Amino acid sequence: MGSLTPKYFPAPITRAVFRLHDSDSFKDLPDGFIRIVISIIKKIDLSSPRKSIFANRTTIAEESGKSVETVQRAIKWLEDKGFFERQQIANPGQRGSRSP
Repeated sequence: MGSLTPKYFPAPITRAVFRLHDSDSFKDLPDGFIRIVISIIKKIDLSSPRKSIFANRTTIAEESGKSVETVQRAIKWLEDKGFFERQQIANPGQRGSRSP
């Protein structure tokens, strides 16, 4: 079993995570998405909160303990609700694109 070392986050991140439960904006958030939303919130750069977040779906899935498919559904839900928008970024040397 791994150690349970606490990880501390800046106060604004901690407050944002705790306020999710009471937020009207998240009242209809599917229960399975909460860990994903928290994982995304923890990636916000407080020195520049509107700065893009670059984390792939696999990383978010690993951090939240959810499947990549669930992460994709959560991201779509968040986009549909207007919480954020994604930009497709070409991945040099590979076909297609990737999402930050």
